[in-house]
Amino acid sequence: MLRALRRAQQLRQLGRRIAHSDCVCGLSPCLAPHCFAAAEAWGAWTGSFTPDDRSLAPYQGTPESVAAALLTLSRLQPGETFVDLGSGDGRVLLHAVEHYDAGSAVGYELDPVVHALAEEHVRARLGGSPLLQRVRLVCGDAREADLRHAHVVALYLLASGHAALKPLMEAQLGRGTRVVAHGWPVPGWQANQELTSFSGARLFLYER
Repeated sequence: MLRALRRAQQLRQLGRRIAHSDCVCGLSPCLAPHCFAAAEAWGAWTGSFTPDDRSLAPYQGTPESVAAALLTLSRLQPGETFVDLGSGDGRVLLHAVEHYDAGSAVGYELDPVVHALAEEHVRARLGGSPLLQRVRLVCGDAREADLRHAHVVALYLLASGHAALKPLMEAQLGRGTRVVAHGWPVPGWQANQELTSFSGARLFLYER
């Protein structure tokens, strides 16, 4: 990520137009070719964010195919509230409102630079659309998330991150809430369904 940000800044200094492949998010395909603008946010955040014991996982973008599989497995219905704990670049939130008609899609992301990239992606994809009002991005600790109104919760963290969020989910999730864990199960919970996507991603569905 840091290398990509520096590359974007170098290209801007040389007066070159930033090409799609030069996008700082490093994703292919990128959701917003102009999200290199978040490089400017890097200067504001440099030195202000150091991964610490709050960090539940490093940034890793979810492939589009896995995002679709996750939301299909969750049985997300039109008008429901979707919460992504560790929302990264925001692509799963976008999938939820664009393809599943979620009434609200809320993402919690601790890293402010990744959060800035998500904001760029969401604005690029939904700017001018009423769907933009359905997406809310929170730059903060997922352990402080409000899950009381969630219908579906998604997790894509380290195994230890899923374990760390278990007390919060057990305290706040209402009956009928679905939880989809990507990569690792939630320890101590019995999955209602397990799925391995075509790309090999493991998904675990829990129904409270």
